[in-house]
Amino acid sequence: MAEKKNLLVLDTVTRRLASIVNHIGTSSQSDHPSLHPHNQLQLGLYDSSTSRNDSYERAHDDVPSHDVVWRVIASDADSDKEFTDIIYEKAVGDGIAKISINRLERRNAFRPNAVKELIRAFNDARHDSSIGVVILTGKGTKAFCSGGDQALRTADGYFDNEDI
Repeated sequence: MAEKKNLLVLDTVTRRLASIVNHIGTSSQSDHPSLHPHNQLQLGLYDSSTSRNDSYERAHDDVPSHDVVWRVIASDADSDKEFTDIIYEKAVGDGIAKISINRLERRNAFRPNAVKELIRAFNDARHDSSIGVVILTGKGTKAFCSGGDQALRTADGYFDNEDI
């Protein structure tokens, strides 16, 4: 009884793995999983450089391999206030916006001004019909963002120099 159950489980696992391998694509028919006489599953390694017809490319077209050209956006169109705590960039012709928190001296900790700039940049990207993806990142290698800048925190919350 236990042996029959083990065979059923192995068959289920084999079918699921075959489905996954078929979904991600294979470079040749020999890469498909197959059962050998001793019921051991063997999977071939998939070399993405040999086949450019995987399921991602069938759904989304060829993935570009060119270097991205970034254009820095100094301020949003609505307020004309320059960005100081973030760097806002758009990829030329690629539909990508990148917002980088840029306060390295505070491990990219945000302050009220940074939050306002993030809102302005996200709003600009949302209203730009050419943008399909927004990347949020932090400058430097020490931290993406360490959270709120505790040097500006008071008993009533964060202190805002501009009081806006």
